[in-house]
Amino acid sequence: MTSYDPFGVWRYSSPIHRELTVGLLDYTCASDGAVPTDNKKSPGRVLGEGTNPASPHVQSSSRSKLELALNTFDLYHRFCLNPPVSTQPPSEEQDSSPANDEQRSDSKPTLLLTGSTGYLGSAFLGKALEHYEVRCLVRSRAGQNIEARSQPSSRHGKRSKCSIGGNADDLREAASDAPSALVEKGSLKQNPHEDPQSSPYFFKCDLTIDPIPPEAIEGVDIIVHLAGKAHALEERPGSEEESYRAITVDGTRKLLEAAKTAAVCRFVFASTVKVYPENPEGILDENSPTGPETPYGKTKLEAEELVLKGSFIPEPVVLRFSMIHGGRETGNMEKMEEAIRRNRFPPIPEFGNKRSMVHIDDATQALVLASSHKKAPGEIFIVTDGNPISTRELYVEILNKIERQPPRWTVPIWMLKSMARIGDTIGRLRSRRFIFDSDALQKLAGNAAFSSEKIQQQLGFKPSGGFAAKQPNSGG
Repeated sequence: MTSYDPFGVWRYSSPIHRELTVGLLDYTCASDGAVPTDNKKSPGRVLGEGTNPASPHVQSSSRSKLELALNTFDLYHRFCLNPPVSTQPPSEEQDSSPANDEQRSDSKPTLLLTGSTGYLGSAFLGKALEHYEVRCLVRSRAGQNIEARSQPSSRHGKRSKCSIGGNADDLREAASDAPSALVEKGSLKQNPHEDPQSSPYFFKCDLTIDPIPPEAIEGVDIIVHLAGKAHALEERPGSEEESYRAITVDGTRKLLEAAKTAAVCRFVFASTVKVYPENPEGILDENSPTGPETPYGKTKLEAEELVLKGSFIPEPVVLRFSMIHGGRETGNMEKMEEAIRRNRFPPIPEFGNKRSMVHIDDATQALVLASSHKKAPGEIFIVTDGNPISTRELYVEILNKIERQPPRWTVPIWMLKSMARIGDTIGRLRSRRFIFDSDALQKLAGNAAFSSEKIQQQLGFKPSGGFAAKQPNSGG
């Protein structure tokens, strides 16, 4: 049967435009009693297949109407709809270009984030938004009630839930290019550069009491679990263990069970170096024996066991973070700096200890790699900046930052120990810790040095430097 497509409209048009054209043909043919087209035929047909406009059934007036309609549609299509200049499908090179990736938001994996309003979570959220369709579980919803959208499938059909991966250079670049945190203290807000209906989506869920909303976890590829009870300086061995367990262990188990039901592929769990003994000798790594002494460390280790050995997720990943600093005013490091600025921090001596830290930017880089790298699943990684520092060195670096010279004298160690014992006595009398006691002294003088060599070699993690490298001079 004769094909009638004088302008190539059919070959260039999208399915919906083809249906409009068929509708025009049906209308013009039906007006003169011609047999209408069969819209159920394959969309790959050329215009007019099933009805020949040149056949005797179509009168000349109908032919004129049809040609007028086609001319009008062709002009509309060419000048308003911007048809492609090529009928060939894009090559593999074109298909993977950054421009095309930005246009195809439907190809982004979906990531569910807990703890997005916390210190680490709010920093990671900004980076996650650049590369994932993001959903957040929060204990209280702020702002507009945002409903989840169904996840579109990729251009090649339904996306494989385990098609996660990338090389180290690409992932490091992704981590460094992402914007700063998008969550302000005390409130939730969406990325101001994003459409109001785009991600992230917030779902109210307290992991200790609420079920996981099915619409929050359905279609999720990756879960990054950062929610938990914050480690407190005044924490004593055995204190508040039940509350830590309810949040860290039971909450993680609930999330893992929901993830298994939803066939989530990867689960990244934020743990801590507190799973190791306090004041360890030498530099510890992932193969060193654990031995937590606080409720925080004990419950984190229990949750690690669930993630890695519970058979909930095909791709579990655990990150053990050292002390994180930078990007906030309320952290332990920031409190120390403020005390030094106000001359309320004693000039401590050199204890000869070593303590590991990591900047918030490097911590979020590690989360990006753990969420995406093909070599991450099934592993535990310690995250540090790779440069352990003594407490005295830290004190001097902060003085350098605020452009002050270190005092020529230091507080003797015997005096610090005497002050710590007095603090212990005051704490027992008050039934709560004093500001300076033996535990505080241990944190000042004790060791907490760890190696991040594994994550650097295996995932290509590249910390931006030690504490000094992250300290611009700010005057004092």
